[in-house]
Amino acid sequence: MQSSLLYAAGRIKSQENNLITEDRLVRMLDSRSFEEAVKILQECNYGDGFVLNSYGDYEALLSAEKDSVTKLIREIATESSGVDIFLVKNDYHNAKAILKGIQTGQENLSDIAYMLLPNGLITAETISDAVSSKNFVSLYKDMADALKFLTSESLNHELSPRVIDTVLDKAMFSDILSRVKKCRCKQMKEYVLALLDLTNISTLLRCKMNGINISVLKESFIEGGSYSVDEFVKLYDSSFEAVSEKLRYSPYGSVALTGTEGAAKKNLSRFEAETDNYLLNIFKKEKNNIFSPAVIAGFYLAKLTEIKAARIIIVCLKNNVDKDIIKQRLRELYV
Repeated sequence: MQSSLLYAAGRIKSQENNLITEDRLVRMLDSRSFEEAVKILQECNYGDGFVLNSYGDYEALLSAEKDSVTKLIREIATESSGVDIFLVKNDYHNAKAILKGIQTGQENLSDIAYMLLPNGLITAETISDAVSSKNFVSLYKDMADALKFLTSESLNHELSPRVIDTVLDKAMFSDILSRVKKCRCKQMKEYVLALLDLTNISTLLRCKMNGINISVLKESFIEGGSYSVDEFVKLYDSSFEAVSEKLRYSPYGSVALTGTEGAAKKNLSRFEAETDNYLLNIFKKEKNNIFSPAVIAGFYLAKLTEIKAARIIIVCLKNNVDKDIIKQRLRELYV
């Protein structure tokens, strides 16, 4: 990831013209079928010329687009941009998938290929080999420590999907917090803190909404953010209105309000969308500053958000979901 910032920013600005506009997203939403929505993506040269064999293979098209933009980012990103933080999240996802596969008797990567994400910093094969051999020297320290714990003989009888998720999520945030300290992009630092805080808020809302035992909240809470676990434990027994009041004057006030209102109705779709909007807007404010590494990270996050929005529309149209419900799930765009 060694390129000059100005060169990288110039490449990014030229690529912004290829981002999906709101008008085109509305066209997708108004499509009469999911096939028609996929055609609109093809008009945008999605996947950099990827040939789609059938409209039902739209996931391959979306993956090709993500692969294309990740290749660009790897080529031009500067060390100060912090883009590795986005990529390392894929590695922790794959570590979870590999352990869950083993728990269900799917020990070969080919068995869980549909669960794995490309575009990490290390390969799924590297993670799988480390787990199989219980030799973790090829992995990041935080991942290695987590996998060593999760594969220890004393824990095997307790290993559940929730335990896997909890342990590896904490390891991931410890990892990215360490990485962001070395990053010179202040927006990336703000992004990581907000991602951590909003993850904890999401956990609180989901536990309250579903009546999940408070012990799960305590176990899942991720340290290093703006709040303490004790603050959230107190909020667990409070009303949703009290949660909203507690967070009203925080940077996440409006997002939290959407979340508490949604949780009261047992629907967090809008909260999830507003969370993504908040995170993208951290970079959006700097998108025209070509002297900031935020231009690189912001474009990549914008592209990931765009792909997510396209997937939501296509999947919902395919399953005949009401268009008003689809709108609740959509994210803001970068352009």
